[in-house]
Amino acid sequence: MLQNFFSIFSIRRWKAQTRAAEQRALLQATAGMVFLLDQNGIFHRHLGGNAESKISKKDLLGKKLRNLVPPASAAAVTKYLENVFLLGKPTVLLCEMTIASCPYLMEVRIAPSYSGNAIAVIRELTDHTQLEEELRLARRTEIAGKLAIGLAHDFNNLLMVIDGYCHLLQASIPADNPSHSQVRAIGRAAARAGSLTQQLLNFGQKTKILPQAVDLNQVISDADKLLGLVAGEQLKLRTRFAPDLGLVRIDKSEIERILMNLVINARDAMPQGGEILIETSNGRLDENYALQHEDVIPGEYVMLAVHDSGEGIDEENLSHIFEPFFTTKGHKRGVGLGLSTISGIVTQNNGHIAVESRLGSGTTFKIYLPLMEEQNLPEFSQNLEDTVPDQEQHKHSFLTTCAT
Repeated sequence: MLQNFFSIFSIRRWKAQTRAAEQRALLQATAGMVFLLDQNGIFHRHLGGNAESKISKKDLLGKKLRNLVPPASAAAVTKYLENVFLLGKPTVLLCEMTIASCPYLMEVRIAPSYSGNAIAVIRELTDHTQLEEELRLARRTEIAGKLAIGLAHDFNNLLMVIDGYCHLLQASIPADNPSHSQVRAIGRAAARAGSLTQQLLNFGQKTKILPQAVDLNQVISDADKLLGLVAGEQLKLRTRFAPDLGLVRIDKSEIERILMNLVINARDAMPQGGEILIETSNGRLDENYALQHEDVIPGEYVMLAVHDSGEGIDEENLSHIFEPFFTTKGHKRGVGLGLSTISGIVTQNNGHIAVESRLGSGTTFKIYLPLMEEQNLPEFSQNLEDTVPDQEQHKHSFLTTCAT
């Protein structure tokens, strides 16, 4: 009889231990921190859970739930807690909570327990919300790309008609007739429009990259009018080219994309007007600079710089500007892909990008691309003051700087 008693006791103990182990496993598998919430809405005891968050249990223990939410939401939280404790109804709260002086978007699932208290599972949704927003912006960009492809093809069909009639008119009009040069001007405008169409196609689809010897001075000159239109009438766009600029190996369309994105950024930084200066220079990045920048190989480079006289970028944002989807313009004005695209292009071409900015003093982006041929070139200056364009300089002179 006694043996049977101990056998039954052992079985019951084994079952209790098994249930306890299962409960611990369940808590550890729960996405969030699990607390015992008393009837006053206070996080009374931490039960476990898997918290992938910056928030720790110490930040919540002993705190009252309604005191963590904004004052406007406190009454609603009290009503939800009454539903849990008085009516026995589980509830889910999605609210902003201030924990350790930092705002978080939180999900709180509360269910009544047999002890008269409640079980609360709290999970941070801040990162998830940001990922959803980034996915939404990526989809919007994809849709814009598809729309750009359709518009580019339709526009290209119209250009083919214009170009065809231009050739017919040129053939029918004598070369000494004033109208002949006017028709040629129409043809050149159609050719430039064709280049713009190609840029739309490059934006909307993956095009084959064809690196070739490129003269940055020539590319900038060809795109000067288009860049002026992008900058707008309220901005002054100036260029300053280095004489005998070296060649770089890159796809021409990639340089056009870089210029377009940098000019757009500069324009948006100067809503009240200002100046954009595009400069080129030959030079060398030495071993000392390479030690401070892991992506730099010492050697000769051609530099493309874009200066603006805008409001500048603060240090905190400056450290994130090349991250995908990061933008200081707000999501209604930008998707945060322009500078990350530029960084990707420069990296793929074994180059280096640097940026310097001060609030109220404008921003300077400098892109260094390897020189195709070795030459004896001067080292780039590393003085911060040199980033400010000197209006009295000779138009072909250039002061350069490297961001540190």
